[in-house]
Amino acid sequence: MVENEKERSEQIKQEMSDKLYLLQHELIVGGEALTKAEKEKENQKYKHQMQILDQKKKQDELIKEKLKKEEEFLMVEQKYNNAEEELAQLREKVKGLQNKCKIMKSELSDIGAEHE
Repeated sequence: MVENEKERSEQIKQEMSDKLYLLQHELIVGGEALTKAEKEKENQKYKHQMQILDQKKKQDELIKEKLKKEEEFLMVEQKYNNAEEELAQLREKVKGLQNKCKIMKSELSDIGAEHE
């Protein structure tokens, strides 16, 4: 019986040693998998940032296009029936250009603040 218990003890010890080896191996492999998962997450983050930059560029382009169209509208030559009508229309154009100037100044100060 002592031999039987000794053999059983050796067998349990070997099984535990094998399990320990497998667990250690899984940790190493798991570490590699974790590294791959982190790289994938980093790639997704980079792609998302690039999408945001692309959207911002498109938005900026649309804003520039809108401002250009507004400017073209303000600068369109028109024929007037009298001087008062022409003066009123020119005042509207000046107000529009003043607003545009304020917006551009605000954007310039925002850009300046971003780069500080």
